[in-house]
Amino acid sequence: MALHTSPDLSPLTEDIDVRVVSTPDHVLDYGRVVAEANDDPGERERAGLLFHDRTILVPHVAALVAYVDGAPASCAMTLVSHGVAGVFYVATVERARRRGLGDALTRAAARAGFELGARAAWLGASGMGAELYRRIGFSDLGTTIVEYESPAIGELSGA
Repeated sequence: MALHTSPDLSPLTEDIDVRVVSTPDHVLDYGRVVAEANDDPGERERAGLLFHDRTILVPHVAALVAYVDGAPASCAMTLVSHGVAGVFYVATVERARRRGLGDALTRAAARAGFELGARAAWLGASGMGAELYRRIGFSDLGTTIVEYESPAIGELSGA
């Protein structure tokens, strides 16, 4: 999905505690949200590998975490390259869903991408998030179906 202009801020923005990820502790909070929000055990395991100081605390990335009752609850990030802001890892933990946090963080991440010089924003939407992103102003680019097949046991051992 693509967006060609910076979206409006969410009306919720003034009422929530959203912090720009700028310290190692914020990076850990970001990874915790991604790990807790995903049903995929692999995603939980990869969170610590993907989110660390050298991948998030860099000039072309803006990451955000929303806190509810002092605990990290929602996150989103943008990575800008070649004039495009990729919006990634929009996630909200189950206890904080249905409050507008995903909308607010997606808008904030896209806006941050435009502020970093992007001329467009892009994201890959799951079925669960597509309608939310359309309401923000993202338009469909197409559909991709990815199928994974587990390797046969012999392939894993090199036999």
